[in-house]
Amino acid sequence: MHTTRLPLRSGAALTILCSLALAGCGGGGKNSGAGESGLLTDEQATSVLLTQANVGDAFVEAAEDDEDDEGGLGCLDSLEAEDDYKAPVSEERSFNAKTDFETPTVAHSVASFETTGEAEDALQRLADALEGCTEVDEVDAEGARTQLKIETNDDTDDGLNVDDQVNVTATGEIGSQGFEFPIGLWFSATRVDNHLSAVFLVDLGTTFGEYRDDYLEVAVDRLRAVIAEEQPPDTFVDANVEGSEKAGDDETDEETDATEGEDGGFEQLPLDGGTYTWSNGVTMSLSVDRTEPWGDLDDFCGDGSCGVANPDDTRVVLRYDVTVPDDASEPFDASSCPGDLNVMSGNSDEALSGVAGAYDRDIDGKIFPGQSKFGLAEYYIEKAYASGEFYIESSCGDEFDGETAYFVGTLG
Repeated sequence: MHTTRLPLRSGAALTILCSLALAGCGGGGKNSGAGESGLLTDEQATSVLLTQANVGDAFVEAAEDDEDDEGGLGCLDSLEAEDDYKAPVSEERSFNAKTDFETPTVAHSVASFETTGEAEDALQRLADALEGCTEVDEVDAEGARTQLKIETNDDTDDGLNVDDQVNVTATGEIGSQGFEFPIGLWFSATRVDNHLSAVFLVDLGTTFGEYRDDYLEVAVDRLRAVIAEEQPPDTFVDANVEGSEKAGDDETDEETDATEGEDGGFEQLPLDGGTYTWSNGVTMSLSVDRTEPWGDLDDFCGDGSCGVANPDDTRVVLRYDVTVPDDASEPFDASSCPGDLNVMSGNSDEALSGVAGAYDRDIDGKIFPGQSKFGLAEYYIEKAYASGEFYIESSCGDEFDGETAYFVGTLG
């Protein structure tokens, strides 16, 4: 798969925000002794943290020395200076996705204080430090430019069962070596009695924050369980990341690699790496062969009627491999493969178009029993939809009987 390497400062953001949430900022003040559940031990604090079972096999735990604390986040960098006093007990853990850019990132930190007042003061200090921090426009030493719009609030999620909460959402773009990528950072710190729990998400894209609520709920559930001296839950958050499945789940099917849709009525397979076998034995596998900026202005029909690709749109090339079983009664016509690509939310005609470009390759001729062939489908994705979710609806293997497979994922 063609990729472009860029310096993503997720480690810096994690260090800045999570360390501030852990800071004992202020002196043991108001309501001291109210609603306290005892100082956690180091072992208890570690057991609160999100585990591999919570994030699934699509992620790997990040080593401490993988974190980059060189800054580059403008007014968010100033928060690091507030980290003057550590909580008596604090632990943190982060996970990176098993992708070329090691994103998305999921991180969790927990801090335990002697008194409720100290925990309240720490969270208030965080809110005060964020006040007025509404945007970032920074260029780092490697020439990468980060532009973010930042929103903060102290809204408590309905049903979350916490005492206080501070939330940060930062979305925008990071540009490097002539390429631009959407980026999103989501951070929420919550207080339960005299303890703080902070969840941090970052991704090259602006949709991963949809799962903030799910991660936050699991994190708070784990904290409350440890406070009650119970076993914290290993609830799996399926965040629709490539390769996502519950860690240690032995009931996987390598042939379909599928997950059920939200209504449980049909299978959803990943666009990058999904495989489906029709009842007649024909199998199709999908993978993302190439993603890159389009780079040029192309008016395919000269009058805009066939679509216009702009330089900052995205070129996506999907590879589809089709295999015909040995016992097939006749050669197979793969002309209906891979299927129709559509945007999940929005308008497909506006979001994308198939292109008979330099990378497009149809499966020519028929596929004989026991044989495989592959093709390449080329598309351009409008810039506004680059971080959106797409799906292919495919009846490649059995178009006449209407057996349909759905491959779902992001392409930007």
